[in-house]
Amino acid sequence: MKKFVLKKLELQNFKGQNRVFEPFLDSTRVFAKNEGGKTTLYKAFCWLLTSYTDAINVINHELFDRRLELTPETPKACVKATVLVKDVEYTIERRAVAKFTRKRSTNEWVKDTSDTYELYIDDISTSVSDFGSWIERNIGNPDVLMYALMGERFANLIQDDKRKGRAILETISGEVRVDDMHGDYSMIETDLQKFSIE
Repeated sequence: MKKFVLKKLELQNFKGQNRVFEPFLDSTRVFAKNEGGKTTLYKAFCWLLTSYTDAINVINHELFDRRLELTPETPKACVKATVLVKDVEYTIERRAVAKFTRKRSTNEWVKDTSDTYELYIDDISTSVSDFGSWIERNIGNPDVLMYALMGERFANLIQDDKRKGRAILETISGEVRVDDMHGDYSMIETDLQKFSIE
C-alpha cells in the first residue's frame, strides 16, 4: 500500500446516514456511543476503495436506509473522499443507485437483483476499470486493500489458503524473513510451533 492522507470523508444517504468526517493531525481516533456511526464510516471507506462493505458477505447489502422500503425514488447512496497523495489533493466518489425494472404492461416496479454504480475522480465520471487503476496507482491494489482493510476477511482467507494469505501479507508489508521475527510472540506460540515460517 502507498501512503496517502484522508482529508475528508462524506456520506450521503449511505446506509441512511449523512455525515462529514474530517480527520486531523497524523492520527485520528474515532469515539462514539453505540449506534453512533463508527462502523458506518468504516464500511463507507471500505466500499469506496474496494467496492465491498462487508468482510464476510461478497454481496453489497444495505447500502441504502434499511428502515425504509426501496423504491425507484430512493436517493443515491454516495461516499466521497478527499485524499492527499504525494502533495496532490484528489476527490474520489462512489455512488449506488437502487435499480428497478418496470413489469411489462403494468406500472409496477420490481427491484433488480443488482444496483447501478457510478464512479468519479475529481468530479469527473469514470469507468470501473479506470477507477480501479487510479486506486491501484495511488493507494494500492484493490484486491489487496480488501484484505488490508478487512481483517476478518484476511483471517478467513488464511484459514483456507495460507499461500495466498502469505502473498497478500507480503504485498502489504514486504517479504517476511526469519530475521524479522523478533519480539514477543507468546500469543501465537502454539501456531508458530505447528508451522514453519516458510
